[in-house]
Amino acid sequence: MYRNELGAMHRYYAVLKLERIKGLDYKKFFDKKYSYKRSSIRIKSTSSKIVFEISAEDPTALRASINSLLGDIQVIEAVSKTPHRKS
Repeated sequence: MYRNELGAMHRYYAVLKLERIKGLDYKKFFDKKYSYKRSSIRIKSTSSKIVFEISAEDPTALRASINSLLGDIQVIEAVSKTPHRKS
């Protein structure tokens, strides 16, 4: 069992570690934590990695949180690769 930051006990837990993309400020895109009815995501960062700790009451909630997080990451990384025009 894993106790999240609000004190709720969650049975399922996953950690996703990503290498940081140089020049991308992840703080602009992510809060320090997300909290949902059946799951929560806590975000930690180091100089070289960003770590997402996902906990959930059940496997379906865990999968939904992971899918949501991965969707956000894909959008952020795609936007970061888009050339920016200077006005």
